[in-house]
Amino acid sequence: MDVDEPIKVAERVAGAPISPSALQQHWFRVVDEEENTVFEFSLAEPVGPNFSK
Repeated sequence: MDVDEPIKVAERVAGAPISPSALQQHWFRVVDEEENTVFEFSLAEPVGPNFSK
């Protein structure tokens, strides 16, 4: 997948909003092979009537 921003890759794969930190038990790793950089993301916390903060 060729995308400029690593967070956009994670959002595309997850199909949901992403947090720019790996704060949950299950998280996403995006590797930029050209820059030899690793990014870690988790799902953003859902907000709504069925979820509490």
